[in-house]
Amino acid sequence: METIIGKKIRQFYLSLKKMGDLVFHEGPVISHHIDNTGKDYLYYWVDADKHFNRWMVFYASPELLLRFLEKQITWKGVIKNAPEKKVLFVDVDDNLMCRYVTLSKIENVPAAYFPLDTSYFDEELYEPYALELKKHLSEKMQTQGKAYQVPENSRSVLAEPDAPEYEKPE
Repeated sequence: METIIGKKIRQFYLSLKKMGDLVFHEGPVISHHIDNTGKDYLYYWVDADKHFNRWMVFYASPELLLRFLEKQITWKGVIKNAPEKKVLFVDVDDNLMCRYVTLSKIENVPAAYFPLDTSYFDEELYEPYALELKKHLSEKMQTQGKAYQVPENSRSVLAEPDAPEYEKPE
């Protein structure tokens, strides 16, 4: 397996719930998980030897995931643009126990672990769950409130007017 540059972690510290597989070939290749706040994490199988399967685990914003599922960016783009700019490498044994965990910056991810530059989403290669996730994220993004930045000198115009001053009746 490739050498990982990063900080060794004593144990896997995220509490994640598996939602579904995006890619499955003789086992999961890309899986979608969420934490207890609903943040999206992806498990990406990247390597194996006779003792371990290695997974790259990282946070992916809903916007980033949707851009991938809408074929606006590649899978490589999802990894390179992960909001936290870091990944966890988790070596899992045959009993599904996390044996080694390493926190690594994206720039330290071995080149062999990145997919091709042409790795766009393709419905035919992905599991049905990927389309369910795409629909869910699309609906979520449409219903989310939008916030716009307003120039400083316009804020007083947009604010509620001051309440009229009333005199206290005697």
